[in-house]
Amino acid sequence: MPQFPPEQDDVVVVSSEPDGEGGRRFRLEPGSGEDEELELDTGGIRHEDDLVAAMKEQGYTLTMVGGGSRSDEVRRFYFRETG
Repeated sequence: MPQFPPEQDDVVVVSSEPDGEGGRRFRLEPGSGEDEELELDTGGIRHEDDLVAAMKEQGYTLTMVGGGSRSDEVRRFYFRETG
């Protein structure tokens, strides 16, 4: 039976929350990417599409999004390392 959230070593979780200025703030969840050479400059990323593109450039695929659908809710993006 699948777990939510996935509890696997190759999963990186990034949270997305509103920044109050029409954009989003992003941060790696604790325990995500600690053993990886993941460089996520969240200061330059303001929208979720930009987050997905940045993670793809670093070799990650979006596997799941959890959380609310409203713009004022926190969401979590689950990425899995490809290859």
